[in-house]
Amino acid sequence: MSSAKAFTPDTAADLRYRRAADHRSRVQRWRDAVAVLIALQAEYRAWLQALPDNLQESATAQALQAIDELDLAELAAIEPPRDFGRDGCTGELVDRWVLHEPSAPTPAR
Repeated sequence: MSSAKAFTPDTAADLRYRRAADHRSRVQRWRDAVAVLIALQAEYRAWLQALPDNLQESATAQALQAIDELDLAELAAIEPPRDFGRDGCTGELVDRWVLHEPSAPTPAR
């Protein structure tokens, strides 16, 4: 007879998957976020221009107009400060301390 335990859900290893740490610097994350906002603004502008005449005075048109009028060039011109030495906290620290909740105990079967 073998002394090895049979594989059951109770004896299975407790596997936990971590999200990949975001290793971009804060400066790069800022630039990427501003680029996403500029791209979204262009999409919303195209949506506004494609609205039919009967929707030009709708709440949707007003929201699209407000997004279109935002001056994102001012955000793009900002150069965030760099931290001393390494560029500070990446997403890994936040991921480790804030986003991970304790795992629930495995229910007995």
